[in-house]
Amino acid sequence: MKMKILKVAAAAVLLASFVFMGPATNPQEVQAAPAIIVYNIYATDGYQLLADGKTIYTYGYIGGRQGQSMTYLDSVTQSPVTLAAGPPAPTAGPIVVGSIEEQFQGNAQIPGPMIYARVGDIIQVNFKNLGTKNPTAPNDPHTIHMHGIDATTANDGVPETSVAAVPANAVDPVLLTPIEGAGNVIVYKLTSPVPGTYLYHCHQEPDIHVQMGMYGAMVFYNVADPAASVGPGQGLGGTYAGFKYDKDYVLELTDIDVPMHASEAGTGPLHNPVDFLPSYWTISGLSFPNTIHAAIGGTPFNWTNWILAHPGYDSFITGSPAPKLKF
Repeated sequence: MKMKILKVAAAAVLLASFVFMGPATNPQEVQAAPAIIVYNIYATDGYQLLADGKTIYTYGYIGGRQGQSMTYLDSVTQSPVTLAAGPPAPTAGPIVVGSIEEQFQGNAQIPGPMIYARVGDIIQVNFKNLGTKNPTAPNDPHTIHMHGIDATTANDGVPETSVAAVPANAVDPVLLTPIEGAGNVIVYKLTSPVPGTYLYHCHQEPDIHVQMGMYGAMVFYNVADPAASVGPGQGLGGTYAGFKYDKDYVLELTDIDVPMHASEAGTGPLHNPVDFLPSYWTISGLSFPNTIHAAIGGTPFNWTNWILAHPGYDSFITGSPAPKLKF
């Protein structure tokens, strides 16, 4: 097994794991016309269920590939919700527009939607900030930064050097008028000439927003890879570095500083990121034993529902937690 590891901001690490099956018989990739792959992604807040039953407040993304059926988990009930028509294209406006956008608000998914395409394809991300449903949380601006991709400056998602961060849907509390720029839709366009696995995350206050859950994975495949048609974790393979692989998996390693989540929720004292002290360690947003498709005690974790809502993020190890030792 060969692993590619990328270190990123805010204590997140992305691993692309491939099961290799020997040298490729034909390392030459078949050429194909590039396509434009459209993703509709929204920023909002929500709640994340941890393996021990604790629930924490989060920020994150929700959405997916345009025209492709998607499922998300209601962040309060943990019940799956399926949209057969897929995520709608965001509508520009200073307030939440449309029933689906209202439905998405408060249901951030962690990790964010898996993004994938072939080498040479153009990924177009239509991005809107729906704002926070929690009235005591800061209604921050957000971006999408494609970490590791050689994007043009305008499409890089770093607010200081590219298109500015998108303000949340909000109105001025005194004037009761829309905040300038609120509800704007930002369109990112990018591509990659080489296959690889990358991270995307919010670059507005990244020391806080990434820790709060604003991250996801992006994969570029060789044009002839069977996995390119369905994305990671679906049991298909391809060719990488001259070798065939049978399956691919994406693992995002992160950790959680609970006081920061309480601080952002407005339910705890102000927490400085320099005092970062994690108490949970996760793989693609899950901590053990959820990572092995299992739950403990009466925790309402359902692996079938979770992976349906997070396709591509299977940690590929199944099992059961060992019973507690008695002395």
